Amino acid sequence: MGSMDTDVCPRCQKCERWRAAPDYIREPMLLWDSFPCPPPGTDQAKLLLELDWRGRVGPTAGCKALDRVARRCNIDLAQLTFPDSLRFCDNSYSVFGFCGTQCVIAIILACIVLLFICILAFVCWRYV
Repeated sequence: MGSMDTDVCPRCQKCERWRAAPDYIREPMLLWDSFPCPPPGTDQAKLLLELDWRGRVGPTAGCKALDRVARRCNIDLAQLTFPDSLRFCDNSYSVFGFCGTQCVIAIILACIVLLFICILAFVCWRYV
């Protein structure tokens, strides 16, 4: 009866273990804050781009990790030519790279309203 006599339910035990876990387990991107910067005196940007950022953690998390390490190490990725393995980390290929998701939604809604106004004007012109 040993485990039945506990005062804390199994769900609460999981929560306590979760709260007691290290920060990098609760927030995996914090792990990249301890990733070492390339040594000074080398081509730091080239060294960063040679690593397999997307291979093990996936495309989205890999690109975020690369960006996080580059910002922390003061490396400007905007001036670089990305290799094929990182081509989607360069925001020039992204539809949302120039204005973000909210901007794209606003543009789509504006187009729908414009289309509605055109249809309304055509109907008024045709039947009046």
